[in-house]
Amino acid sequence: ENIDNAVLSEVEINSLRDTLREKELDSDGRSGEAYFESVLYLSLLEELEKMGDFIINISQALMSTRRKEVSLSSAWDD
Repeated sequence: ENIDNAVLSEVEINSLRDTLREKELDSDGRSGEAYFESVLYLSLLEELEKMGDFIINISQALMSTRRKEVSLSSAWDD
């Protein structure tokens, strides 16, 4: 087992975040409510990206735990 799918998801999330952020920042004439909507939208993108980071962290922790379990079980087999 590996975490390639989690890494690929993280790369896709980061790419999408960058694209959406650039598109939002390129919008001209933001003022009043539109400005606050834009800030909220960008904050939401940032939170989604953090979720992607958590996916990677959890996947790495699971892989590390599984490797330790395998090495401990093989040590008992000796």
